[in-house]
Amino acid sequence: MSSTTASKAKSCYSCRRRKVKCDGGRPICGHCLKTPSGHDDCQYPDDGPSQADMLEAQVAVLEDRLAKLQGPGEPVTLHNPHHRSAQHATSPSSTREGRAATIISLGFFMDRQRFLARISNPMGHPDRPTASLLHAVHLWGARFSRGGVDGYEERHFLAAALHHLPKDLANKRALLDIIQAEVLISFYFLDIGKSVDGPYHSNSAVSLCLGARLNLVHSPDASAASVVDPGTDAERIRAFWTCLVLDNYWSIAHGSPSALESIKIDTPWPEEAFMQARHSRDTVI
Repeated sequence: MSSTTASKAKSCYSCRRRKVKCDGGRPICGHCLKTPSGHDDCQYPDDGPSQADMLEAQVAVLEDRLAKLQGPGEPVTLHNPHHRSAQHATSPSSTREGRAATIISLGFFMDRQRFLARISNPMGHPDRPTASLLHAVHLWGARFSRGGVDGYEERHFLAAALHHLPKDLANKRALLDIIQAEVLISFYFLDIGKSVDGPYHSNSAVSLCLGARLNLVHSPDASAASVVDPGTDAERIRAFWTCLVLDNYWSIAHGSPSALESIKIDTPWPEEAFMQARHSRDTVI
């Protein structure tokens, strides 16, 4: 072994980093004695891992956990606890396309004809859907098509929708558009199993709903806020109940209480849902 190798072998970690000669003194070398911060950092290789090594190992563990939480995983599977055969039944909803179709049917609350008419408006028109909503809709289109839309993949539309959301929030007349975009993005994260990003956008949609008092549509309460968005009553009613359903999805998935469980609700049940419920009741009777 050369003198250089021997000298390096007996050097402490602190002197190695500073690239200074170490006298190998124990428990603290001469150079570290002269350095105020060196007393706690004077460690030798044969003493075991240094504090820096242990911290780096902890950081690596935390980064790995974070990547698992935010990375794509198995989609959250929800079952009806009151239907015994729900877990064993095979239906189109068990496929990727069927599951996505179910989610989008639950998550898109806007009037489809009115929405399509708004899309035909030219760029810059005050009633044209916001950029974040259009990209969120294209995001689901790319998910359905698998091959993307016009050469763009899901990740491109997701990035664009997230990019435009903060800017669109400044437009108070686009309230329902923002809520719809947040809902579609959250349902998308639910479908791909992103359990951190999904609740964030769900909570944003719920906050916007409560801020606009969509839980008090047609409420006799005189203090209920007036309509800010030019959307129809039916859209505002469906917007609230869609947010409630979405919030319950994430509440069940995480085993946490619903953000809407203790609020006052005067918003009527959507007419089509009421008709379906009445039909089911009449069938049972």
